[in-house]
Amino acid sequence: LLPFGTAAWKTNLLACLLGGLTNVLLYINVKRFSGSDAAGLLTAGWCGFSRIFWMWSIQGEVFSFSNFFAALIMYAAWRFGNAEGRPGKFYEAKLGALICGLALTNQHTSVLFIFPTSLWVLFTLWRYELSDMKFLLPVGLRGLLGLTPYLQLPISSFFFNARVTWGDHRLLSDFKKHLLREDYGTFQLMIGDKKSTFKENFTIYLNDTTKELSILMYVTLLLLLLFLLLSYDR
Repeated sequence: LLPFGTAAWKTNLLACLLGGLTNVLLYINVKRFSGSDAAGLLTAGWCGFSRIFWMWSIQGEVFSFSNFFAALIMYAAWRFGNAEGRPGKFYEAKLGALICGLALTNQHTSVLFIFPTSLWVLFTLWRYELSDMKFLLPVGLRGLLGLTPYLQLPISSFFFNARVTWGDHRLLSDFKKHLLREDYGTFQLMIGDKKSTFKENFTIYLNDTTKELSILMYVTLLLLLLFLLLSYDR
């Protein structure tokens, strides 16, 4: 929407803004869940100044969007959990469903947040006697509304001849291929011809996490778990 700058510059600027908003949401989320300003600042700072987060927040890529939506889903979950009464729970469930739908249009890994959160939301709606179809249907429709950015693919292919870069999404087969990310391997976190096991992938994840966030991250995590256990005993 800016009247100046190249498309690449505008895309990178948006990634920077989303990276900054992600850190703001991280601070808010952790502060509200823990009740500690220090915990919120530590989390936001540790994430924001990590090499890989910084790298993907200064260039136009899906990861900045993905991080933002992950933090936004956490924020929506907090709002739902603290909403008062049946009207409040119903409203926040619809808003959260819309956010989840938008997140899924960006990257499939959002399902790692959406699936467990959705189970908790459904259980809570059931407890508040909001599990009838007259309540679940509006929530589901909001989720589908969040998926509507996918409609841009066939529309762009039909009107603007974007088949060179995105494929001919006027064809259901091509649209399905992109929808399921078949080029990358549907719901796979890694790409390549070699099939790797969960153990191999998890080992790579731990090595990369240690490299990016240092061993202090694990020490902090253990201290946090210890603190939670001691608090629970009280």
